[in-house]
Amino acid sequence: MTGGGRSTRESKSLNSFDKYVNPNGVGVAGYLPLGKVIAGSKSENNFSPEATLTWHPTQQVMVYGAYKNRLSVGRLFQPRHAFFHFDVADPVVQCREGQGIRSRRQGIAARSHVVRISHCISVQVRRFAAHLVDRPERHIRHLCHPERGEHDHEGVELEGAYRPVVGLTLRGTASYDQAYFEDFDTAQCYTGQTLAQGCAAAPGTTAKVQNLSGRPVYRAPKWLATFGPVYEFSVPRNLHVTLNGDLRYTSGYYTGLNLNPLSYQPGFTTLNAGARLGADDDKWSLAVIGRNLSNRRYGTLGVDKPGGTGEVYTVAGEPRVVLLQVEGRF
Repeated sequence: MTGGGRSTRESKSLNSFDKYVNPNGVGVAGYLPLGKVIAGSKSENNFSPEATLTWHPTQQVMVYGAYKNRLSVGRLFQPRHAFFHFDVADPVVQCREGQGIRSRRQGIAARSHVVRISHCISVQVRRFAAHLVDRPERHIRHLCHPERGEHDHEGVELEGAYRPVVGLTLRGTASYDQAYFEDFDTAQCYTGQTLAQGCAAAPGTTAKVQNLSGRPVYRAPKWLATFGPVYEFSVPRNLHVTLNGDLRYTSGYYTGLNLNPLSYQPGFTTLNAGARLGADDDKWSLAVIGRNLSNRRYGTLGVDKPGGTGEVYTVAGEPRVVLLQVEGRF
């Protein structure tokens, strides 16, 4: 059994050099003074423990379980002209638990790694509370609560490799993630969402919200899988060549936080490949690396089009990229 901990102290400050210019807030309690420069600071202290228990029932098999806790420090949010206060976000506490079986078959050219993981994450989002007519504001919401002992993120990871002949390795990975909102009953509706589609007034207000509790987390595909070969061979003058390629499959996911149906990105596959020439002593190498060689277009983050009728603006993923890499070691 091993254990440890991480002590974190982090300070942040922001000076936007922007002045507050909302004339509607003059003389109104809670609004910033007209002309005030938007600035703020935040400091946090945290101790994050972790522990791992490992057991070897046989020489080839290792079973382990782990608990790890991490702090992701809260951000500083700059208000816009309609907002009347400066938000200092609370910290995001992340805890990760993992259990799995790792088998290492020595003597045969194969290896595998299987892990079951579960996460509980308290997530921060910004939501515009338009129902506060006299002082519209943005809220920081925690979407799930680790202290409840319920997980909103569970999955399985699998990794394997097989060497049929000398120099050739076939490798693959697969992961299944089931991520969902545990408690998010005041999510912002998407543009054009109707009552029948789940957009209703929040209790005691006129604000329209939707309940996303139990719904999938945005930008969280259930399946990720890769497969491809790696081939290594020697050439004259004490050099060696490595060729590799792989296909990467990503299942469908929502790109927008409000789960607008138009923000849904269907599953897609990308092709990566590379070639590397280097010295046998690894003192230098020259490589050509290609990512998304099929130039597959896909979305990563979507937001409703301002003033639109339901359209979604989406940030595009990385297009085809070819890199030339030169590496030297001394």
